[in-house]
Amino acid sequence: MYTTGTGDDSGPPVPVPAQRRHQRVKARLGDARTRVEASGVGHVQRRFVQADLANQALILAALAFTLLVPVLVTLAAVLPLSGTSSLPAVVAGRLGLSEAASKDLQQLFPQSSTVKGAYTTVGVAFTLVSAYAWPTALQRGYEIAWGVDSRGWKGLWRPFVWLTAFLAAGAVLLELPTSHVLSEPWRTLLMLLLGAPVVFAWAWWTQYFLLHGAVRWGLLLAGAVTMTAGLIVLRAAAGIFLSSGLVYNYRHYGPLGIVFLLLTWLVAVSVVMLGGPVFGAALHERRMLLSEAAADASSSGDAAAPEPDDGPDG
Repeated sequence: MYTTGTGDDSGPPVPVPAQRRHQRVKARLGDARTRVEASGVGHVQRRFVQADLANQALILAALAFTLLVPVLVTLAAVLPLSGTSSLPAVVAGRLGLSEAASKDLQQLFPQSSTVKGAYTTVGVAFTLVSAYAWPTALQRGYEIAWGVDSRGWKGLWRPFVWLTAFLAAGAVLLELPTSHVLSEPWRTLLMLLLGAPVVFAWAWWTQYFLLHGAVRWGLLLAGAVTMTAGLIVLRAAAGIFLSSGLVYNYRHYGPLGIVFLLLTWLVAVSVVMLGGPVFGAALHERRMLLSEAAADASSSGDAAAPEPDDGPDG
């Protein structure tokens, strides 16, 4: 059985069974979409869209590259690392990069003697103050995720303290000796297992501190776990994909290829840094909505329940 075309329809007739199957499939897809949107997955996806996660991560990654990288180079001139290795070489070693990738990465940075000859006290101070924009953007992202009002000038000191602690912790980690007893990837695996609790504590404290204590520690737990898992995955992937990517990009595009790859990696890190708190806030909101719905259903049921019948008088 076929449908017949009318009017200006010039297409071939469509079999009625095929048309019905198409309608059934379309209806099922619509039902599945409705169920997903009403589920926790749909709620989290809407919160990611509302937080404008992609654009915020791009902004945070750009700030990290244009501000924090010069800060690290400047600090390497003011407070040189021990040994003869440059800062890029040490960072590359911590990331598990190969010798060829580490060598290519160093082409992006000036020599230590060049930095020492060019920096001034005013320049160092200006670079550090400029880097203040990075944790400020991170703080604003957390406030948007949790719906916390900014404290204005009263909270200006928190991003600066966080940045100072971040740079100090990074300097300490870079100074720690590297064990060559284990080879890759066992050395990376051991480091991830030992460093996971430290990363978790840092992620948990970062949220609480930048949100100026407006959100309880327990509510921030899910975001801290998500951030920790994401950062560990990125660190593990660095030793697998980042080395070959750096070598390939440098061979084909020069230093510009390294810049593009680092920006891509920083975008991924920024997505994790911002996405963890957004995920935690979305889970909390979902629990609150379900609790409110259950409470409303319970109150409606009590109101609709019939009064007990005492029977006829007499």
